[in-house]
Order: sequence, then structure tokens, then C-alpha cells
Amino acid sequence: MHLAGKNNPGRMAAFIDLNETRIKELFLQNDIVVIANINSADQLVISGSIEGINNTIKKAQDEGIKKIFPLNVSGAFHSPLMNEAKDHLKNILSKIKFHDTTIPVYQNINAKPEFSGKQLKTNFLNQIVSPVKWLNTIEKLIFNDINTFLELGPGNVLQRLNRRINKNSVNFGVSNFKEINKIINEF
Repeated sequence: MHLAGKNNPGRMAAFIDLNETRIKELFLQNDIVVIANINSADQLVISGSIEGINNTIKKAQDEGIKKIFPLNVSGAFHSPLMNEAKDHLKNILSKIKFHDTTIPVYQNINAKPEFSGKQLKTNFLNQIVSPVKWLNTIEKLIFNDINTFLELGPGNVLQRLNRRINKNSVNFGVSNFKEINKIINEF
């Protein structure tokens, strides 16, 4: 992904208090600007060429939209500018067998429960150039009576998003194995 970002420069920006429909109406007129993340009902991230994102930010500011946050990233992730990374990952994944599962796996590409190893692999690969549908995924999990979430890694961004999506969700975060064991022992 780093190499794809160097070869196809791009950037990303977050919009707060702007829903998916409104951002599509106003700003996605450029062919190299796409929605990269649907984090919550009022938080989206766009991704695309440097010029496309800069133009979109300017247009948004001209429209009076104030909560725009350019992201400090090395590429236009979850956009067509990552096709090079997708091709590289495809070569790697061709050597790995994904098995069918008995437990549903919800992937952010489509927010649907999946059991097929072949489809899991395809979805995993396509996620590189497709939007992260976090809002839809969490809503679908909660609809299916799954409301406890564990965020792995530093920070609590996903925990905060989950609480914005559903205030009754139960969220934990861990950044190391010691913390994982502590959470496991609590259940």
C-alpha cells in the first residue's frame, strides 16, 4: 500500500456532520474522489487524487462546511488509486487457502455474514479499493444480537464510533496480550 501511495499519490479527508447522501450530492463529481469510510451516520472519509481532494475540501469550505479534517496519511486508501496494492496482495493471497467457517465473519466491504472461504478471500482483497462500511457492519451485528466489541491495538477510535452508532453497545480495547487475558478472564 505504501508503494501504491508513492506511485499514485493521493490523500484523504474526514467530514463530520455530513451524511453519505449529502456528500455524494455535493462533492463526488470528480472521478478520482470516492467515499473511503462510512464511519457513522455523520462521519465520512473521502479518498482520491491530491487535486481531487484539495478541490473537494475547497468546495466544501465554500459551501460553509466547517468540520473538515485532512488526514495525515501516505496514500488514497480504499480508492482506485490502491489497485497496484490490490494486485500485489492478490499474488500473495493466491498462495493462501481460506477455509469455510462455521462462525459468521462480517467484513466491512459489505456488512454481511459470510461463511465461504473463497468469498472471504475475495472480500478481503477487494477491501483495499472499496469503502469501509463500518456503520453498516456495526448496525448489522447489533441487529443480529451482537453488541459487545473488542478493539485490538492502540487507541479507542472504533470504540468511540461504536458508541456513536449505538449507545448501548459494549466496547473494550486492548493493546497487548496482558490486556487480552484480563478481558477474557472477566467473561
